[in-house]
Amino acid sequence: MFDSGFAEGGTGNKTIRIKDASPKAFHMLLRFMCTGKLPDNAKPKAVFMDPLNKHTDARWESLYLLAHRYDIQELVDSTRENILSKLDPEGTVPFLFRTAYIFADLREPVVKYAAKSCGSTLASKSTRAKYLDHPKSAELFGDMLGQICTINK
Repeated sequence: MFDSGFAEGGTGNKTIRIKDASPKAFHMLLRFMCTGKLPDNAKPKAVFMDPLNKHTDARWESLYLLAHRYDIQELVDSTRENILSKLDPEGTVPFLFRTAYIFADLREPVVKYAAKSCGSTLASKSTRAKYLDHPKSAELFGDMLGQICTINK
């Protein structure tokens, strides 16, 4: 990369800017790449990114996105396990519409969790209004409705 004809390969400062990840999340990614693990004292404390303040600290969601972007499958698997084990009714639906719908390994289990545990959130007019313009809203609400019907059989 630094020897190429791209901007990073020019003379002078060799800098790569990663604008959509917190420094802490990127540090965790580098640490994992160097050691193959995340020490307990360095693991994210929260699952979901805060849309209002998403670059301040590392979250499992942001670490998953970085691991996926840089194709570090072991870290993808680890972060996915942590996310799925820590789903909660408050953060799951926004997470589904923000990130999980993109990735098959997250989408199905998150849809199932949302259908099982987020009924009042899904039924609210504010939720439907908030996600009505999402490009996958009909598909995601349909998937969740299908799961609800399966649960209630």
